[in-house]
Amino acid sequence: MDFIDSLTEFKFMSSFYLTRVLILDGNKSAEKQTGLVIYNRLRDECAYGSFKKVELKHEFVESREKLLQQLKMLKNEVVPNMGFILHLEFHGDKNGLEVGNDSERVEWCELQSLLAEINLKTRCNLGLVFAGCNGFGSFKVADIAEPVAFYFQLAHAGVISAGLLENSLIKFYNAIISDRNLQSASEAAKPFQMKYAESIFVNLQDLVCRSASPAAIKKDYVETTLSKLLEIENIRDAISVAEARNIIKKNYVSYENWISNNIKMNLNFFCGRAPAYTVGQLTKWISDRAKSA
Repeated sequence: MDFIDSLTEFKFMSSFYLTRVLILDGNKSAEKQTGLVIYNRLRDECAYGSFKKVELKHEFVESREKLLQQLKMLKNEVVPNMGFILHLEFHGDKNGLEVGNDSERVEWCELQSLLAEINLKTRCNLGLVFAGCNGFGSFKVADIAEPVAFYFQLAHAGVISAGLLENSLIKFYNAIISDRNLQSASEAAKPFQMKYAESIFVNLQDLVCRSASPAAIKKDYVETTLSKLLEIENIRDAISVAEARNIIKKNYVSYENWISNNIKMNLNFFCGRAPAYTVGQLTKWISDRAKSA
């Protein structure tokens, strides 16, 4: 399935009010320190320029242990509805990050688990910026039943030079700190690409709901309900299996109702944040796609 990142019917971005940026810098000491350059520029603008005030912090991370320690500390520091950007300045590949001079490994699955705990505590107000090559690699959200690890992620899909990385991310921070506008900031950050939790949810929910046809979903509902009904003691003395099946069929509400209930069941994905679209909007969109397939 193609990833859908924009729809005219509804939008994928709700409010994000930035209050803090933490840059964790785990590149080798002999390399160009782009993370420190970005931090110094932002610090001066916040202190002496026209930027609205945000809390800025830069930390060198020399080892895997130090990175994990920083993330655990961060979990204890964040509060609900705190707009927070975690900037990760590391080398990366499809499997994870390399930390420090010894290139110690942290796999994406391990990192994702820790970030999900932080995002849950902020009520889905954690933004991730990955300043390195190959984006977030296999940092993929695949389980709609689990809390998502971020509100947004900004990353570059391929190899990127230090100069382009530095320029693009300074433009991103200039926009989001001065204007508090995430959409214009993501445009300024190109060729970096933005993904929102709201767009990921739409794609996963669409995949789940359209994994079977409306007819197959109705049949499964009827047979599952019938099976539970027939477990009631002496029920077959009162009604035949065929009669019970027909009654269940007549009382089946609709395919749209099944989609709506499925969406509501999975809203914990957003860690307490209300998405930018309604359940009704998403239900109609998925239903229309299924009927036109």
